[in-house]
Amino acid sequence: MGAYRYVGASTAQIMNTPFVFKRYGQLVEMDDVMAAEKMAEGFLIVPDADFRKIGHTDTELSTYGTMAGHPTVPAAFADRRNKAWALLAKQTGSVPAEDPAPTSIPQVIPIQQETT
Repeated sequence: MGAYRYVGASTAQIMNTPFVFKRYGQLVEMDDVMAAEKMAEGFLIVPDADFRKIGHTDTELSTYGTMAGHPTVPAAFADRRNKAWALLAKQTGSVPAEDPAPTSIPQVIPIQQETT
């Protein structure tokens, strides 16, 4: 079993399981094999240990967790949310499609090395 965080901006459920997600940052304990399968399918969860490194506070998650996709959240929260989405993109190659403010989704741009 492992700990994972939901990083979607709207409610979601993993079908045929008891897992229902109602807010960004919601913590869930789930079998690691199932979590890996769901991440590979594009479900919006990331490992809790990685999520905690981003620096969200419990207070901001409880205050803004249901507003995660809104462009009106404070800049500091939006920055950390975008870091979580970048982490998701690194893991799965995708970002939350349901974000109502797509301009806030970080773009993944390949880093080009200078040649000398």
